[in-house]
Amino acid sequence: MREQKTSDDIGGYRYRVTMLPAKLGFRMTVMLTKTLVPMLGGISVKKGQKVADLMNEDVSSFLDFGRLAERLSKNIDEENVQTLVNALAESTDIFGKGDRGEFGDAGAPLSEHFDDHFAGRYRNLLRWLAFAMKVNFGDFLSGDVIGLLREVASPSILNRSRAAQ
Repeated sequence: MREQKTSDDIGGYRYRVTMLPAKLGFRMTVMLTKTLVPMLGGISVKKGQKVADLMNEDVSSFLDFGRLAERLSKNIDEENVQTLVNALAESTDIFGKGDRGEFGDAGAPLSEHFDDHFAGRYRNLLRWLAFAMKVNFGDFLSGDVIGLLREVASPSILNRSRAAQ
């Protein structure tokens, strides 16, 4: 029962994103982790500061854009990005009418209209993608990612896991 849906208006259309099923969402989280964690070396985080806190600061004070872009280009995988985008498009319905189609109050699956709908509108595509990722991965991406990874990899958790077997 994954009826958790969230909507947002972007570029004159309303997008309703339904959360991915947990197994698929977790697979996508692992894929995001493999892409994002190596890039964290481009961020200088002050001790005790959460990555989410950095969103409220001047990014030039903590971010080496050149190093981050280099790491992103080395770690991003086109096939993984397409897999993620396809999964999120399949969990999104589009509503409204405009020059890219009329979807009305009933809506339509974004996955069926994706190419035509976003052709030449990559800003709106990226805004939708950011929204869909926030709906599905917001708790993972906005929290203390480094702290979470340390917690998951900590010897005490590994020992508890072994003891339970």
